[in-house]
Amino acid sequence: MLGCQLPAWLAPGETNQMAETPLSQVAVGDEGLLLFGRLVTLNAGGLLLSLESLPANPELILPGRSSQVTLTMAHGEYQMDASVVAFEQPTNNLLLEFTEPMQPIQRRKFQRFPVALPISARPLYDDGRLDPWQDCTTRDVSVGGLRVVLVKCVSAPTRADVRLRLPGERNDLLVSCKVAHAKPLGAGRFDAGLQFTKLSADASMKFVKYLEEIAKDLDFAIHG
Repeated sequence: MLGCQLPAWLAPGETNQMAETPLSQVAVGDEGLLLFGRLVTLNAGGLLLSLESLPANPELILPGRSSQVTLTMAHGEYQMDASVVAFEQPTNNLLLEFTEPMQPIQRRKFQRFPVALPISARPLYDDGRLDPWQDCTTRDVSVGGLRVVLVKCVSAPTRADVRLRLPGERNDLLVSCKVAHAKPLGAGRFDAGLQFTKLSADASMKFVKYLEEIAKDLDFAIHG
């Protein structure tokens, strides 16, 4: 645990939340000082890394210094801008606070996970029409969206609202999506790929942690 006063977003007892993660990279300052470490905890406000590489002069890691993080997790990679909050020795814990939202790194495509997650979806159309909420189950999920069969659609929807509850959570997440593709199956049914367009920072963190657990459970290869 860091000896400094912790920011409000890092709750006590969270510092051992995520263990056995791949090495992530941090470029600190304008000179791009490269450091490598493993993720200890992550939430909407920032992250805590346990560094495995150190600069010759640790004073280069000063509070307030800008940094760019490439965060590697079992299900994918993310980039985000952050600011150094504190660096502690001899534990080599580096606390960073986000200055911009984290963004997934787009490879050829996002890793999809074949997960049946119960959700509610409401198809929307360009002309302003919207269908009633319908209960359905995902065919797969990824960091960028999900795939689901929508029913009773008068035509292919262009957008959708999604309401879902992740395992272990008490509250639903409400997510806005655009329809990336919609394959007609007949009788008003569409096999639709929904791409997230609006996800709060808190919801994003919860979804990232959910996918990380799925990746470990399914023993997917680490994205590298």
